[in-house]
Amino acid sequence: MTRSLIGVTLLVPAMVIAEPWAFDEPLPVAGDGETPHFHHLDGAGRRHVAVSGNDVGVVWEDDSSGAPQVYIATKPRDQDHFGAPRQISTGAEAYEPAIVGLGDGRFATAWEQDQSVVARIVGAVDDFAHLGRQPDAADDDDGDQKHRGAQSSEECPPAHVR
Repeated sequence: MTRSLIGVTLLVPAMVIAEPWAFDEPLPVAGDGETPHFHHLDGAGRRHVAVSGNDVGVVWEDDSSGAPQVYIATKPRDQDHFGAPRQISTGAEAYEPAIVGLGDGRFATAWEQDQSVVARIVGAVDDFAHLGRQPDAADDDDGDQKHRGAQSSEECPPAHVR
């Protein structure tokens, strides 16, 4: 009898005895729902959401600028909305972004852009830093690249990974 009871217990699917999943309300990240844009979340390994310290980052590619580009939006975990999307790609076309949290509100991002793979470290606020060295960047007297610490993607282009 005990063997039968154990056998039946083991056959009961885990779904029947597990707690049901609970989801929060969805949070809009990009788009107003009225302007037609094609947002892509089909990037490398489907790594589009990351947590870094107290911040959540989301990357995607869309055509809102007229050409496919890569964007990021971030928010503190305890806020109920994301900040304005920021374009982080700088080429003619960019596709398939991925993101990973590094801590302290910094995220490593990478994507395909103009027949290259590029990478950029992006902060939860409007600061940009790089992975690797940019081959054409000029060095200052300390040997540092002049654009290190730049405040926008125009001042600090992404590093190309070859």
